Amino acid sequence: MSGFVRNQVTGATLANARLEIISGGNEGKTAFTDSGGLYRFEQLKSGAMRVRVTAVDFNPQDADVSIGGDLTMNFQLVPIAPYVYSGYVTNSLGRPVANATVEAGPYSGSTDASGRYEFSSSFRSAPGRVRPPDGYEPKPARSTDNGFTLNSGGQNITIRRITSVSISPPSTLKVGEHTSVNAQVSFDSGQTESPVADLFAMSSSDSTVLKVGSGNGQGAAFVEGVKAGTASVSGRYFGVSSGTFQVQVVP
Repeated sequence: MSGFVRNQVTGATLANARLEIISGGNEGKTAFTDSGGLYRFEQLKSGAMRVRVTAVDFNPQDADVSIGGDLTMNFQLVPIAPYVYSGYVTNSLGRPVANATVEAGPYSGSTDASGRYEFSSSFRSAPGRVRPPDGYEPKPARSTDNGFTLNSGGQNITIRRITSVSISPPSTLKVGEHTSVNAQVSFDSGQTESPVADLFAMSSSDSTVLKVGSGNGQGAAFVEGVKAGTASVSGRYFGVSSGTFQVQVVP
C-alpha cells in the first residue's frame, strides 16, 4: 500500500507525516512520508484495517482500508487553523449585510443577520474578498482583482449597496450602427459611476434585430442594429436591473 499525503488547502505534499495501522491484521505497523510526501507499507496482510495519518500542525485523519493486493491510497490533511477572523460587514450607511461570504485566502465564513462573520484560518492575514448577495457590489468587484488585506483578530468591512442601474439607449438605430448606452450605477454611498464592463450584463428581447454586449474586449455596454425591427433592451449589475427600453432598428 502506498500513496501521497498532501495539504488539503494548498495541495502541497507533506514530508514526515506518520501513518499507523490502528486496527486489523496489520495493527501496529507504521510508515512515514519521504521528502516528496510519499509513504509505503510493505508486505501487508489482506483484510480490513484502519489507518491513522498525523502530521505536525495538521488535524489527524482516520480511514478504513481493505487490502486485497497492491493498493494506492492518497490522503489529504486539513491544517490546524489557529487564527480567528471576525467582524461585521455593513453597507455604506452602516446597516448590516447578511448572507455575505467573507474570504481570507482559502478560508471563509458567512455573515449572520447582524452582519457578523467569524471563521478560523492557518494564516495571520490574507487577501480578502467579500461576495455579498444580489444588490451589492462585491469587494473587489472582479474575482480576478487583488483583494484587500484581511487581518485576523477583528476587522469590519464596508461594501456598497446598489441603489439603481440606468442605461440610455437610442430610441432609433440604423442597421449596422453600434453605440454605447451610457450605463451608470448608483450606490448608497452617493457615488454614481460606470459599471465594471465585464460584469455588466445586457439583454435584448430579439438578438436577431438588436445585438447587445459589454466587456470581454468589447468595451462599454452597447447596442448594435442587426436588421430592421423593434426590440427591447435592459441592463443588469449584480442582481439590480435597469428599466427596459424599446429600440427601433431602421434600414
